[in-house]
Amino acid sequence: MCGDFNIDRGSSLFTGFLAATGLADAFDGSCPPTFRAEFLPPGEVPHCIDFILTTDGIRPAAATVLFTGKQPLPGAVGYVSDHVGLSASLLVAPA
Repeated sequence: MCGDFNIDRGSSLFTGFLAATGLADAFDGSCPPTFRAEFLPPGEVPHCIDFILTTDGIRPAAATVLFTGKQPLPGAVGYVSDHVGLSASLLVAPA
């Protein structure tokens, strides 16, 4: 499961969700902030709010971030996203 959860890793909602589902963070808690600071209100600090979560039998071989700089949207005014992208190579255990 992956996406923009709009909650910080330390949130009780996030930790409760992981505990209830048995899912695990592919970045093992080491993901940098994923929402760009310039889009936050003054004084707010960016956090990792986007996650790639795995289940039993699937583990990350590698996890990295993409689009760490502003990536122009081809043929349009603006940028690809206000978030940093996440990528993971996953290993699936044989059944």
